[in-house]
Amino acid sequence: MVSKRYKTTRVLQVVSCMNRGGIETFLMNIYRKIDRTKIQFDFLCCSNLFAIDGKCDYDDEILQLGGKIFTVDDPKTVGLNKFIKQVKGIMYERQYDVVHSHMFLLNGIILKIAKDVGIIKRISHSHTSLDCNKTSIKRLVYRIYMKKLIKKNATALFGCSNKANQYLYGKHYMKTNVKVINNGIEPKSFVFDSAKREKIRNELGINNKFVIGHIGRFSPEKNHKFIIDIFKTIKNEKCNSCLMLIGGDNGIESNIKDKAQKEGVFQDVNFMGMRTDISDLLQAMDVFVFPSIYEGLPVTLIEAQASGIKCIVSDIITDEVKITNLIEFISLDKSAEFWAKKIMIYNNDYKRLDTCEEIMQAGFDIKRVSSELEQMYISN
Repeated sequence: MVSKRYKTTRVLQVVSCMNRGGIETFLMNIYRKIDRTKIQFDFLCCSNLFAIDGKCDYDDEILQLGGKIFTVDDPKTVGLNKFIKQVKGIMYERQYDVVHSHMFLLNGIILKIAKDVGIIKRISHSHTSLDCNKTSIKRLVYRIYMKKLIKKNATALFGCSNKANQYLYGKHYMKTNVKVINNGIEPKSFVFDSAKREKIRNELGINNKFVIGHIGRFSPEKNHKFIIDIFKTIKNEKCNSCLMLIGGDNGIESNIKDKAQKEGVFQDVNFMGMRTDISDLLQAMDVFVFPSIYEGLPVTLIEAQASGIKCIVSDIITDEVKITNLIEFISLDKSAEFWAKKIMIYNNDYKRLDTCEEIMQAGFDIKRVSSELEQMYISN
């Protein structure tokens, strides 16, 4: 058994990298609110593919908050044996109290390593409801094996929604020791402010525009091509409309730009990249569109509801995200024209309500979620 080295409970958060994304934003929201006299986070990054000059978006803040960042080589590039050796070395040297892994199926390997080096608390966290990799015999065997490893080596099973939990842990485990951990936010920081809206829209030069917005990294599951198709229809009907796309590039942004050029709407699409002022940008939007092919429980949809904005969302997303009446689910089988008509219903001003109380009552207040996790980390 590993002896404690730290006065505080030391938690190793295992992630891909700490760029701005749903998982990473959730972890930073927790990290800012958790009692750091009792608990400290370190971060183990299993891929540096999207780092810029070796740094990720949240690295500086993590260091300022007292955390350490470790990077190991991506197992896809160096092989599993080297990856295991690197991870084991970090866990053994640092002697953590808790390992909390957010690496989907790879959680199985991560938690087995943690168990082998004697770490008592080993948490698997599911953030998605589908494996995006193409199904093959090899992939199917991998899924089955990793899910078994997770169940064998985890001491706790977490997920962002029942749908995400069911995919990774199965129906049997849904009835036992699986827990939903809500993707908490600070609701009050998103409350609609008409003066702020006008200021942001003036700064962006979109004051007289009908603004459709989307937040999500440029990766296939976010369905950006379909968003462009939807927007083309809207633009043909309402010439003073524009599309705001916020998010980092996960390898396909250039393809989406090419499609926007091909469809003749590029000049009306704002590719805004990664932003830190999400709460302000939500104020500037008129409708939030989110036609993802699969998700866990997107924190951006919680933030959008907190800002009082109408959200048109694919019906594959868990209905647990519907905290308010602002969410409307639509099937991805429906055409871009059908989606566009639903969005254009809101092309005239509607009253943006304060939904803070609803968000908090539903358990998505970050203070409450942080306190809940804190107790789980330090309890016996």
